[in-house]
Amino acid sequence: MSLTELTIKNKVTAYLLFILLLIVGYVSYDKSEKAEDPGFTIKVALITTNWPGANAKQVGDLVSKRIADQVQNMDALDYVESKMLMDNQMYM
Repeated sequence: MSLTELTIKNKVTAYLLFILLLIVGYVSYDKSEKAEDPGFTIKVALITTNWPGANAKQVGDLVSKRIADQVQNMDALDYVESKMLMDNQMYM
């Protein structure tokens, strides 16, 4: 006997089980904790600095290094990696 046949033959039991599942689901949802602003962790952040007219070394020394130093002070941060792009080539 399949589940479909059993459900058709026992309609009242099937309806009661369905209603019971709805009630249990609603109560579980209602009792679960809900935060207005749930916390989340940013896994990766990319900061790009541009300075038209300056070369990559100037931007790295005067802007990017200062940003990296300030970002490094964040408590939840594991590490900071800085890269410079010079003439379409990546330098670390």
